Amino acid sequence: MTESALDKKSEKLLDTLVAKGKAAGSLPFEEVQKAFPPDKLGEIEFLQHVLDRLENAGVMLGDPKENAL
Repeated sequence: MTESALDKKSEKLLDTLVAKGKAAGSLPFEEVQKAFPPDKLGEIEFLQHVLDRLENAGVMLGDPKENAL
């Protein structure tokens, strides 16, 4: 899935999540779940694209306290 494969609304939401995650250093997966409709997150390619973007931006998923362990 390429960048342009996401619709504009999803791309904007993902940009927001990346910025939020970069600022905090991590992002709870619940934030990702709240940002996108369940049917979108159920699409493997969509979810993989979201996770890849977050990883490439250096954003860890999960509770920062748990990630430190």
